[in-house]
Amino acid sequence: MRRKRRAVVGGLVAGAVAVAAVGIAVPWALAGQGVADLRADTNRDGVVDVNGSSDIEGKGEWTEERGAVFLPNIGDSAGRGKPSDPANAGLSDTELAAIHDANDNVPRATENFAPLRTMPIADLDEDATGTVALAGAGAAKARLFLERDGEWVYVDEHTQLSRDELAAGLVLGIDGRDVIRPGEWDGKVTVRFSVKQGLIEDTDEVQMRVAPVLTHHHLQEVEQVVTSSDPESPAQTAFVADLTEVTRAIGQPDPIALAAPWDQWAQDYMEPGYATMPGPDGTVKSIRIIIRSPQTVREAGRQVFELRGPGVGAVQFEEGRRDEVNSMGNVETIPPYEHDGVSYPAGRIITGAQGQKLPASLEFFRAQGAQDPIVLDSNWLGIGHVDEFVQFLPADNERGWTIAVADPQAGRQILEDAQAAGHGSATTNSRPESGSGSPFPEPPKRTIDEYLADADALAQNESAASHIEENLAILLEETGVGADEVVRIPALFEDMAFSFDFSGEEAPAEGSDDFEMPPGFANDDRGPDDPDHGWAAAYVPGAINGVVIGTDYIAPQQWGPVVDGKDVFAEAVARVYADAGLTVHWIDDWESHHVMGGEVHCGTNTLRTMATAWWQ
Repeated sequence: MRRKRRAVVGGLVAGAVAVAAVGIAVPWALAGQGVADLRADTNRDGVVDVNGSSDIEGKGEWTEERGAVFLPNIGDSAGRGKPSDPANAGLSDTELAAIHDANDNVPRATENFAPLRTMPIADLDEDATGTVALAGAGAAKARLFLERDGEWVYVDEHTQLSRDELAAGLVLGIDGRDVIRPGEWDGKVTVRFSVKQGLIEDTDEVQMRVAPVLTHHHLQEVEQVVTSSDPESPAQTAFVADLTEVTRAIGQPDPIALAAPWDQWAQDYMEPGYATMPGPDGTVKSIRIIIRSPQTVREAGRQVFELRGPGVGAVQFEEGRRDEVNSMGNVETIPPYEHDGVSYPAGRIITGAQGQKLPASLEFFRAQGAQDPIVLDSNWLGIGHVDEFVQFLPADNERGWTIAVADPQAGRQILEDAQAAGHGSATTNSRPESGSGSPFPEPPKRTIDEYLADADALAQNESAASHIEENLAILLEETGVGADEVVRIPALFEDMAFSFDFSGEEAPAEGSDDFEMPPGFANDDRGPDDPDHGWAAAYVPGAINGVVIGTDYIAPQQWGPVVDGKDVFAEAVARVYADAGLTVHWIDDWESHHVMGGEVHCGTNTLRTMATAWWQ
């Protein structure tokens, strides 16, 4: 706690000793009566203690252990900032981002205010006055309000507190105009309360910090599935219909289908997040925050502002190129755990590096100070997202979850078992052909015998398995999960090849001088001859790239070899998930996502519950 008491004598400031020497009578201050006393929820129990002393110790300096928290109040309770609103036609991304509840001095979404109180001051002279203000580098990043006559009044540099208000004690509220941003704001702000009587001024301070932006993990209950709609794409329309059918079957509301033409990758252009602070009686107060991928030229990212509304905010980055390392499928979250004496109550972020390239969002997540990111290697993949090979599943163990990884060796074993049983002539892919005129490549019709005789295909899977094991070793070391706890999902990988487009004309073959990745789903700057990355992608639709909803799991239809009337790949995958306690629901994403390097998870997102007490 910082306490300042001073006397003003002839324009000079003197300390308490000097005050007594010049004979100024200050019994209200020196006797301990009427001293400025500002309090916030320093001990984080959800209430401001005005009857005891539990919120006094350490209130002047915010630390990991103590210090009051407030929310970034960046929702849109009035619905002013929708990109689809004709009133917002032509607004830039920056202008759209600036429309939120705390962008001016109007007290909107007051339920999100964090409380402060001043202790009543007795024996004040009639001329006593006071001020309360925000101070420090973060002063411009927050708002302070005073309750007067049952209404919230914005506090600015002209706000004066009357003797009666000081005597009764003030009811104050604070919220944030923004979130923590690296190099710009560490989230801290000081609230300064001063009382002046005669020539004596007494000041007290409380330091607070805005709540960090957190990302969701798979143990949090799903409230809504999100996907992209495109009426001009039959494949995407069918995907949304199938997704809706499955979510209804498992008791979920219909998915939100965002209008994001040419960008069906709802996982990649945004990441649902949230911020929380302590509420009374052990409750948690929260605001949902949709994080736009740091790809400023990706128009579909503006959909974060379409989702913004009451209790839902959005943040975007001012820089970050259209590079797949910056897609949010490259950001996943480990559920909460404790390891080696360190607790992660909000879990930890994982993300993939592509050679020397790191996601532009990495420093943002690090700056939040709550989910200590782990960087893995995703450079061996053609797209390069961590959700292509790892996920976290609920589990019946002390931790409550475990790690699942794609397993190319298990995938190869499925083919070898089928071959050994005399089914080597079965095709590796059982999906029906799309028909003439389709812009999509037809499903491969190689037999199991042909595939297992292909040295390049086997080498690709050996390489993928090696990379996955290297990443898994990092996760096991960082989490303490045992190797015997890992769930291994059968998979097969191949070299990614985009030799088609949607113009009706054949595109240049991969490896040619004229080759360019089709827009909307691939990297601008990773050409086919770039030696610093691989081109691995799922051969059989990547089952690990699905949606975890409690004990239900929505996965891409496998279209594996059919033996005795059964898809042996789908049977094996469903069996592994069943052993882990999950029921699999299949969706055909072959044309909507698989042939362009993604699966069900890439084409969806989830809004989950937010009751996370990260401060504990």
